[in-house]
Amino acid sequence: MLIFLFNAWACATIGRTAQEIVNEVRRQFIERPGIMDYKEKPNYGRCVSIIVSASLRVMINPGALAIKSPTIGGDWGNILWTSEEQNSDISMNSTKTNTEDIPDSQPPKILIEEKKLKKLKHSSRNGKEKTTHD
Repeated sequence: MLIFLFNAWACATIGRTAQEIVNEVRRQFIERPGIMDYKEKPNYGRCVSIIVSASLRVMINPGALAIKSPTIGGDWGNILWTSEEQNSDISMNSTKTNTEDIPDSQPPKILIEEKKLKKLKHSSRNGKEKTTHD
C-alpha cells in the first residue's frame, strides 16, 4: 500500500509542477512576444528554479514516508506478532484434547511409564490406588 501512496503523491506533485511551468511559459510569451520570432530569449532560469523548488518542496512527504515506514511497519509488526503469539497460545490450549495432557518435550519412555501408572490406578479394586514402581 505504501508504494501506491508514494506514487500517488509523486504523480500529484508532477501534475502541479507541470501546471506551474505552463503558467510561467504563458506569462513569458505574453510579456516577451519576441520569443516566438527568436528575437528574444526566454528566461530559462525561472523555469528551472520553479522545477527545483517544487521538487524539493513537495517531495518532503514521499521522502518522509520512505524513511518512516520501516520503523512504523516494524512497530506494527511487533505488536501484531506478539498478539499472534498470545492468540496461538490460547488456541493451542483450547484445542488440546483431554486424552493426554502430557507435553511433547518428554521422552517416550516416560510416556509409557505414565500410561502404565494410569492403567494401574484405574484397575485397582475397592477404589484403592495401586502405585507400584518396578
